[in-house]
Amino acid sequence: RIASLRQLAAWFQALPDEGVILGDRACLGALIALEGEAVEFLFLAPVGGSRVQVDGHPIRVISPESPLGTKLIGLQVGEDFVFERPSGKVEFCLLAVG
Repeated sequence: RIASLRQLAAWFQALPDEGVILGDRACLGALIALEGEAVEFLFLAPVGGSRVQVDGHPIRVISPESPLGTKLIGLQVGEDFVFERPSGKVEFCLLAVG
């Protein structure tokens, strides 16, 4: 319970004063759809490292400080990037931000 409250406090401290403003750029608080070897859904949160299911869709929770998070922050919908995974390089396209 204490760890959950600390994560929640970190989330609120990381938010800008005007709250989460979503557009066509990847940012903290965004739900992201990526196309690579398959379509993946990610949630950019202050603290990552977990997975959740929403309406049967797996969503990986990552932080902006994670290797993938640092690649995503600031990208616009439609932009491509290459990410180095342990299994090799994968090319992704940012499909949507919500």
